[in-house]
Amino acid sequence: MYQRSDWVISFRSHGIDLTKEDAILNNIELSDTHVQVMLADTTETPKDTTDTALNWKVTLHTLKLKNVSVDLQMPLDSMGLKAHIGDAEIADAAADLKHQFYGWRKFLLTGTSVNYDTGGPGSAIGFDPSHIASSRAFAWALIL
Repeated sequence: MYQRSDWVISFRSHGIDLTKEDAILNNIELSDTHVQVMLADTTETPKDTTDTALNWKVTLHTLKLKNVSVDLQMPLDSMGLKAHIGDAEIADAAADLKHQFYGWRKFLLTGTSVNYDTGGPGSAIGFDPSHIASSRAFAWALIL
């Protein structure tokens, strides 16, 4: 666990096998954190000539987020995305990249807001897909 006066992160794993491409993440917790990401891609992407398949299996037992926000800005694209998570919890998640399987048993989300903006300031009358905001706190749960 790493803790500062303004945020806390905790990570426990009891099994990452690089040769078998298998990872078990027992517990991840993050609280009181703000992440700001600025993307300005001005480079060319070289052609991917990799022949190696990505066969990782990742199992996550618990993930808990509390008071976490993300601010993504893309100034060259004029796109921005902001999200705040009051509380989120995922239990028993799995990803098998070889077989393209992804799933979880429980997903809980409360106290969340999202803002998406692209283009210039202002908005059109009625629904404007360039400026979408959900500022009301809502709860969502999926338990399988």
